[in-house]
Amino acid sequence: PMEFVGLQNTFAESGSPKDIMEKYGLGKEAIKAAVRKVIGRK
Repeated sequence: PMEFVGLQNTFAESGSPKDIMEKYGLGKEAIKAAVRKVIGRK
């Protein structure tokens, strides 16, 4: 199983890397959630 994680078709805003990652769902909690989702599909 696989889950795509990344920016959707959008223009990113500027800011600190941490803030940008969180805003667009690329922070550690979002990555953990994606991993749990994939593991749950097994």
